[in-house]
Amino acid sequence: MLPIHLKKASAQIPVIAIAGSVSVNVLLDHGIHNLFSITPRAMPLEEALANVKHNLQACSRNIAALYAMNLKQCTKEK
Repeated sequence: MLPIHLKKASAQIPVIAIAGSVSVNVLLDHGIHNLFSITPRAMPLEEALANVKHNLQACSRNIAALYAMNLKQCTKEK
C-alpha cells in the first residue's frame, strides 16, 4: 500500500510508480499515470530478492520503451 503521506500527483507531471503490487484505485486516487511491477509474476519474497537485479533491469527496460514510444509519438504530432 502507498504511504499515507503520499501527496496527490500533479496532473501536469506524469508519474510512474514501480512496485511489487498496488491497487489500481490507489493509483488513480493519487494521480499516478503508469504502474510497473518489479516482478514478472507473484512470487515469494525470497525469490524476488534473489532475482532483484534481473527484475529491476527488465522493469527499467519496459519504462524506457514506454518513454521512447511517447517521444516518437510526440515527434510525429509536431
